[in-house]
Amino acid sequence: VRSVPSLPCGAWLHDPERIAAIVGENSPVLLFQNDSLLVIGRDWFDSYDRVEVADYNAKSIMDAERIGQTVPLTGAEIREFEKAFF
Repeated sequence: VRSVPSLPCGAWLHDPERIAAIVGENSPVLLFQNDSLLVIGRDWFDSYDRVEVADYNAKSIMDAERIGQTVPLTGAEIREFEKAFF
C-alpha cells in the first residue's frame, strides 16, 4: 500500500514530460483523477497485479466510507508500514 501520485483529468494529454518524470520504478502507478490509471511493470502480469491492487484499495475505501468516516494513516504510520514491508 504505497501512496499513489495523481494528476488532474486529461493531464496525460498536455504534459507528457511531467508524467515521464513521475512514473518509474519507485512510483509505478499514476492516477489521473476521474480519468484513468497509468501502470508500468516488468511484464503484463506485474502491471495487471498493480491494477488489481489499486482497484481493490479503491473499492475498500469506498466501502469503508459507507460505514463511517475514514481516518487516513499518518505519515509516521505509513513510514512504519513501508519499513516493515518494502
